[in-house]
Amino acid sequence: MAQKRRQSDVITPDRKRRAQRLQTAAEKRRRQLNQPIAAALSCASWFPRHEAFTESDHPDHPKRLNACLCGITGRGLWLGTLTVADRLATDEELYLAHQRAHVSGLKRAEKAAQPEEEEEDTERNLGSVIWLPRAGHLAKIASADFPRVRGTKSDTFVTATSLEAARASVGGLLELVDECLLRTKVPGFALCRPPGHHAGISSSTGFCLVNNVAIAARYAQRTYPDLINRVMIFDWDVHHGQGTQEIFWKDPNVLVVSAHLFAKGFYPNSGTAEEVGEDEGRGYNINIALPVGYTDECLMRVFDDVLLPAARRFRPDLILVSAGPRHVNTVNSMFWWFSASRHEVGPKVSVRQVLFQNL
Repeated sequence: MAQKRRQSDVITPDRKRRAQRLQTAAEKRRRQLNQPIAAALSCASWFPRHEAFTESDHPDHPKRLNACLCGITGRGLWLGTLTVADRLATDEELYLAHQRAHVSGLKRAEKAAQPEEEEEDTERNLGSVIWLPRAGHLAKIASADFPRVRGTKSDTFVTATSLEAARASVGGLLELVDECLLRTKVPGFALCRPPGHHAGISSSTGFCLVNNVAIAARYAQRTYPDLINRVMIFDWDVHHGQGTQEIFWKDPNVLVVSAHLFAKGFYPNSGTAEEVGEDEGRGYNINIALPVGYTDECLMRVFDDVLLPAARRFRPDLILVSAGPRHVNTVNSMFWWFSASRHEVGPKVSVRQVLFQNL
């Protein structure tokens, strides 16, 4: 079934240019007020559409990003941020965390969702929504087979522009890595959609197509080998990021720490304390399984009692945070706590940068 949208909803070059002009105006105003840069921000001003019909049809909706932007502007933080340039991640960058066959499968799914024909001037056929199989494995699915219903309206989906949206999400995060490590050297926050921490080496599940934070970790290590060797990823989303865990399961140079709800039947049914990594990566995966009803105070306790001691032992060069949206009161306090303490993780330990990525 094809979805229809008004022409005004389509992302056009003119809309991209208008958004970029607004960013330029905000930067000019910041300089006029002599406002210091407190953080760098990645949020593609022209995010390609990634939407399954209406908000009531799916919990992953564009309003999630709008809420983040409203929070930044409502608290008067916008003028203290530097917005990084937009770009699309390349295939080679996606291959840093995903198998080539899986990326090819995503391309076939996007192709299967493409519109068949243009309609009248006031509307445009934006194509179909392709529901991915529950396990998220796409390598062996032919283009002609994707339109067949494989999941439900609560599963992961692909539209005609979803992969482009994922590339914009990853590309913005990689630009943030460059900005924060080489130029302004301030903490960074990336607004990413679609999210990423459930995407594994060869799977797209949990509304996630590609793993933004995993690609960023590998990108930083590959691009800046003299600066970045050890990376710590802290994931505080209510759901366990099993995709990030899988990607770094045997990697001793990436420490993955996840604090999440663990309960019977709660997606993705993983993330126990016994899951610690394998081979050379054994001991470099830490799960803190929290009970139903845990609060922001629990997360702060995790930070003090688990995360900080682990960071002092691991001595990371870069900290990446997958910031879950369900604990918005914690985001602000942890952002500034991380930023202020990144050079005080421990004796002779200097964390070069801390980057947050929303989920």
